[in-house]
Amino acid sequence: MSLISIILNRILASAFIPAVHDCLIASLALLIYIAIALPLGFSTGFLHLQIYTTKPINYFFLILRCLLTPAITEEFFFRVLFLPHPTEVVNGSHGYWQKWSLWAALSLLMFIIYHPLNAKTFYRDGYPTFFEPIFLILATLLGLTCTITYALTGSPWIIIFIHWLVVVLWLLIFGGMDKLDANQKLNVYRDGGR
Repeated sequence: MSLISIILNRILASAFIPAVHDCLIASLALLIYIAIALPLGFSTGFLHLQIYTTKPINYFFLILRCLLTPAITEEFFFRVLFLPHPTEVVNGSHGYWQKWSLWAALSLLMFIIYHPLNAKTFYRDGYPTFFEPIFLILATLLGLTCTITYALTGSPWIIIFIHWLVVVLWLLIFGGMDKLDANQKLNVYRDGGR
């Protein structure tokens, strides 16, 4: 099977409206993520309550930008295109989940490595935050949550929503914009005002 047909099959297999049970799985996944991430983030000082204030139009554009990237772009690449859709059969049903788990582990590793690389190249405002161990732990937890949820639902819309919601809440309520704004100022200073 050619790479193009595999990608098309994965996209088509994912193009369905999530069912009620998919939404319940997403809710449970989010609750588990929150139950782990919030205590961990607060205990390390990485997360703190700080509501970002700006003009209403800026909220709209920030929320939209978070939907496009990272939520849609990262979930389509690291989950939908990279992982076999749960309805696919990988070389027959024997050993399907073992092979799927290997792909999932590789995808998760790439997802983790991508963040520091992105902060050093395309999204410099992420530097040095995207290198912090606690950020990488929380990103790993988010990637794992989305990977497991995708395995259970096969829905890209569910994992895009989870990723988007976590990022938006971090930025707007838990001090994320403050960190990225400080990074932006640091990067401008380090680059000599360029």
